Amino acid sequence: MKAEYQKLSQGTLESSFNEFWVKTDYFGFHWHYHPEVEICFVKQGRGKRIIGDSIADFSDGDLVLVGSNVPHSWITDESFNESDKQIEVYVVQFAMELFEPFGLIAEFDLVKKLLTFSTAGIEFKDVAKTKLLETLLSIGHEKGLGKYLKLLQLLNLMTFHHQKKLLCSTNYKPDLKKYHEERIMKVCNYIHENYKNQITTEELSNLISMNPSAFCRFFKRLLGKTVVEYTNELRIGHVRNQLRENNIPIYKLAFDSGFSSVAYFNRVFKHITGRTPKQYRDTTRGYRKVS
Repeated sequence: MKAEYQKLSQGTLESSFNEFWVKTDYFGFHWHYHPEVEICFVKQGRGKRIIGDSIADFSDGDLVLVGSNVPHSWITDESFNESDKQIEVYVVQFAMELFEPFGLIAEFDLVKKLLTFSTAGIEFKDVAKTKLLETLLSIGHEKGLGKYLKLLQLLNLMTFHHQKKLLCSTNYKPDLKKYHEERIMKVCNYIHENYKNQITTEELSNLISMNPSAFCRFFKRLLGKTVVEYTNELRIGHVRNQLRENNIPIYKLAFDSGFSSVAYFNRVFKHITGRTPKQYRDTTRGYRKVS
C-alpha cells in the first residue's frame, strides 16, 4: 500500500531522539512512513492498527515496534470516537544511526537483530506490570545520558520479552513511490468511510480513473491484500467490538457491517478469528482493559 512520507524532527538540543505523548479525541486513517524506528504504546484507545500488510485490532496496552520506512496507521473505531474518552499513546522515535557506535560490539547483537526484524513490525503482548513497560514509560523522566541509556535498556528488554510476534507477511515489501500516494490514500479513505455499505471494484477504480482489473492488481501489489480481504478485515474488526460490548443479534451485526449474507459472514468471521461469532461473544464477555 502506498504511503505518505513523513519527515520527523531529529530530536532536540537536549536529546538525540523523540519521545512524546499523543492525547486526542480520535485517530483517522493516515497511512505514512518515516526513516525513524518507532515504538508505540497505547495507554487508552481502541480500533484498527495497520502496519505494512498486517491489519489487527488494538486496545489498551497495545505495544509495537515499527521499523524504518514501514508504512503504518492507527484508526480508532466508531464506538470509541463517540465516547467521552481520549486516545492516549506514548511514542518514541529514533534514527537507526543512533546506535551505529555499537555495531561491532558482540553484546549488542540481539538488539541489532531486533531492529532488523522491526522492518516487519513487532507486537509485544502481555506487557502490563512488566519491567519493559516500566522502563518505556520512565524514558521521559530522564535527562542527558540517562535518557539514552534508558532507551538502550528498553531495547535490551524487548529482545528478551517472550510474548512477541512479527506482524507483516514474509514477502511483504512496501511500495514507497511518491506517484502512488494520492490514489491509494483516496481509495483507502473511501473504504474506511464506507465499509459498512456495499462497495464495488468499479466504484473504487472510478475514484482514481483506472479500469477494474488494473485497479485490483494495483491494490493487491501495494497492500498485499485484495480489496475484499481488506474490507472484510475492517468489517470483522467492527463486529468483534460490537460482540464484546452489546447483545445485538449476530445476524443484525452482519448486515449492519456490510455483509449481504449471514452464511458468508460466519465463514469470514471464523476464517479471521478462528471462532464462530457466538463463540467469540461467549469467550470475550470477561474482557477487561489493561490497567
